[in-house]
Amino acid sequence: MRNPLIYIIIISLMVAGCVDERHTRNPKLIALDSLQRISPDSAFNMLDDFNEVLTPNDSVYNNLIYTETILNKTVSYASDSAINKIVDYYNIKQDNALLGRAYLCRSINRFKNGRYSCAIADAIMAEKLLPTDDKYYGCKVQLLLGQINLDAGCNRLSLERLKKASHYADEFGKNPTLIAQSYNYMAEAYDRCGDRDSFMLCIRHITPLLSKLDNYTKADINVNIGDMYMRAGKFKKALSYLREGETYDFSYKALYIMGEVYYMMGNSKKANAHWVDAASSGSMPVRQASLASLIKLHPDNVELYQRFYSLYKQIPHVDSDELSAFQMRLSQQEMQHETYIRTITLLYIIIGILLLLIFSYLYYHHKIKAVRRRLSDINTRYLDYLEDYNNAKCNIEELKNKIVKYQEDKETPEKWNIENMLLKADAVISLHRIASKGQSANEVNWQKLTQLISECDKNIAIALRGNLELSEREQHVIMLIRLRFIPSEISVLMDVSAQNVTNMRQRLMQKMFGDNGGARDFDRRIREL
Repeated sequence: MRNPLIYIIIISLMVAGCVDERHTRNPKLIALDSLQRISPDSAFNMLDDFNEVLTPNDSVYNNLIYTETILNKTVSYASDSAINKIVDYYNIKQDNALLGRAYLCRSINRFKNGRYSCAIADAIMAEKLLPTDDKYYGCKVQLLLGQINLDAGCNRLSLERLKKASHYADEFGKNPTLIAQSYNYMAEAYDRCGDRDSFMLCIRHITPLLSKLDNYTKADINVNIGDMYMRAGKFKKALSYLREGETYDFSYKALYIMGEVYYMMGNSKKANAHWVDAASSGSMPVRQASLASLIKLHPDNVELYQRFYSLYKQIPHVDSDELSAFQMRLSQQEMQHETYIRTITLLYIIIGILLLLIFSYLYYHHKIKAVRRRLSDINTRYLDYLEDYNNAKCNIEELKNKIVKYQEDKETPEKWNIENMLLKADAVISLHRIASKGQSANEVNWQKLTQLISECDKNIAIALRGNLELSEREQHVIMLIRLRFIPSEISVLMDVSAQNVTNMRQRLMQKMFGDNGGARDFDRRIREL
């Protein structure tokens, strides 16, 4: 009794060990993971207070969520070493969903550090690994690729990605900030492509969400609108939106654009003040643009040139054409890989179909040979039976001839009743049996019937021979009526309908007797002959 119990325990432990690790994750981490999709700041604050002892798997999972919440802000890691460990771990575990998220984190970090080509490669890898039904991360990937292309000046490519991002954000629907960011960047891409109407459509889509957004996103949207109005030459509107953006959050980009507005309005003093402040920005592109604008105001200031040149050497230079070509190569490689997979799959299908056809042919060929052998055996047996039947038939005929030869032919009414002999003849009884089986009479049956009538019923035989207009079928009807066959039997034996038999009897009344009458009248006249 113990042995089966031990085996059951061992098997149960093995099954438990094979259960997917996702079911062993810390439930609080799972809750935080769900929360950071809706409110990254709340998730970040809760992660800071999270101090539980974790399993190695949960520890890496915790690091992934923490990295995602960090990179949602404006900061970045100086190197990829911490993120690389997460990528390597999930690569070994072959957990595609979490590996895709790790690649996305590394892509965001590389983008923030100006490594655009590497960032794009990681983002495309994340796009392949992440589940297609995960709208949140689908939006994050497309938004990132849109931002990278927008920064690099690949405006058309950026617009394609940002359209997908906004579609995913709308479908996810639980994160207003994500929706606003997607449409805000898409508006900027439309503006750079010169499509101001589409820009305004994107902004109108964001407007109902403003009350639900964080201050940073509100400020960024207002700066974006102000930038558009500045380039449209509507300086007062531009300043209005830029100042409103400053009320939500401080922005060096807003300072730079306000400097541009004041410069275009002819107020060089205010423009200079704003550009000086913007030149302290942590964003290299904003700092570079601010220093370039200050050099326009102060072309003789050597220090500005030195700062600009020093910054220029630090900024990673991105060629938009080169980046577009790089993405095109990645896309072509992916298409070639998919084509290869489809081709291999198609070849396997074709080979499978060919093998199936070959096996089917061999199987049916074998079956046909077996059927032919069986038919040949049946045919041989049939020929043997037919030969036996013919031999038996000949023997019966010989016996009949002998009986006729040695039988006394007594014509006296006392010893011989012609009518009874006819009705009890073998040919007549045989036809009754055939009719009862629902079969039609064959030529042999008709010949025997004709012979019987010719030999034993002289009156009807003379009547038939004397009327040359009668067809063979009509003669058969007359003989059957004479021998007391009912219409239904006649119909079966002649393989015609009962109505045809009735019609034929009515016609025969005229042919035989020259009188008009019904079928029954004809039957009576025939039997009276």
